Amino acid sequence: MGRYLLGAVPPTEITERYAAAVGQLAAGEAPDAVLAAALRCPVLLPLLDAACGLRRPGCVLRKRLLIMTAILETHPAYAERYMPRARGIVSLVAMLSWDGSVAVAKAVLGVPVLALVEAR
Repeated sequence: MGRYLLGAVPPTEITERYAAAVGQLAAGEAPDAVLAAALRCPVLLPLLDAACGLRRPGCVLRKRLLIMTAILETHPAYAERYMPRARGIVSLVAMLSWDGSVAVAKAVLGVPVLALVEAR
């Protein structure tokens, strides 16, 4: 989860916090097929994340991603990534256009992948 959100392997401290948080917050939730597929094949994680955001926002995968996001945004080394930045209007529109297009593409590709994973 950390590698997906950061684009790099997170430090051991972060993974330990994540494991403890999942043990506390998601102790009663068994991993489902979607989480298992994302862990087995990490290249599918962005697609499954986008598809679950549309189709299954309360699924185990999304909950665990939110746990890792919360841990990362409170860690001093990564907090800056989550802070708002001053941008000009052109820069803001360009960023929103790009990020929106990428999100739509991931969702369009992810919905059939999610359907295949759930069908298995």
